Amino acid sequence: MDAETVAALIAINRIFYEQFGDSFAATRQRVQPGILRLFNTYQVHGSWLDLGCGNGTVLTAWAASAGHGSYTGLDFSQALLHGTKQRAAAIRQAGLEVWLAEGNIAGGQWGEAVDALRQQDPVFPARFDGVMSFASIHHIPGSENRQAFFSRVNQALKPGGLVFLSCWQFQNSPKLLSRVQPWTLVNIDPALLEEGDTLLDWRGTSPAQAGQTGLRYVHLFSPAELEQLAQQTGFTVVETFESDGAGGSLGLYQVWRSS
Repeated sequence: MDAETVAALIAINRIFYEQFGDSFAATRQRVQPGILRLFNTYQVHGSWLDLGCGNGTVLTAWAASAGHGSYTGLDFSQALLHGTKQRAAAIRQAGLEVWLAEGNIAGGQWGEAVDALRQQDPVFPARFDGVMSFASIHHIPGSENRQAFFSRVNQALKPGGLVFLSCWQFQNSPKLLSRVQPWTLVNIDPALLEEGDTLLDWRGTSPAQAGQTGLRYVHLFSPAELEQLAQQTGFTVVETFESDGAGGSLGLYQVWRSS
C-alpha cells in the first residue's frame, strides 16, 4: 500500500475520533467478555503495555486481575485518554504504577512515546511482560505496516512475553454489515487497498450528535492472517477464540508468545 493511501486511511480515523470520541467512549463502559476471559485465564501481573488503551475500562479490569505490577497505556484520542486518566488516579492509590501517553499505533509513533516515558522515569520498565491491544490493530492500514507494528511489539517484550489482541469480526453481524460504505465517500480508489479493507459508518448516539454520521477505516482479519503475522514477527500463537456481541462472535482474539 502506498504512503498516500496509508495517510488517507489514518486521517479517516483521526477525524472520526476527533468528532465522535466522546460519544464513542460513552458506548464503551464495560469490559468485553473476551478480555475478561483472558484476564481470568492468564497471569497478568508484572509490566503490561496497552496499545490503543481507549477510555480505561481495560485498565480497571487489568488492575483487578493483576493485583500488582505496572500498566502503560497509549492512545491517540484525547477524548478516550481523558477517561483513562480519571481511572488511573484511583488505581495508583491502590499501589499500582500507571503511565499514560498519547501515541498512534496506526502511524507508528507509539514506539517513540514509550521511549519518551522511559527517558522521563528511571523506574519505567525496560521491557514488558505483556502487551495487549484490543479492538485497535484493525485500524492499522497496510500489511507492511502491520508487520512493522508487531516486530516493534516483539522488541518491547521480554523473552517469552505474551500478547493479547482482538479485532472486529463485523461480517458476523447483519447490522454492522449494513454499515459498510463505498470508498467513493472518501475519494479513495478501492484498487489501492488490500483485501479486507472496509469503510464503516458510525451513527452518533449523544443528544448533541444524534443523526450525525462518521466514518471509520477497519481491516477485516481472518485467523489465518493473524497467524501469518505472528510467524513473520517472531511469535507463536498460543490460543485463538471468538467472543463478544450478542452471538459471541464479534471479536476475534488471539494470544501470542514471544520466542
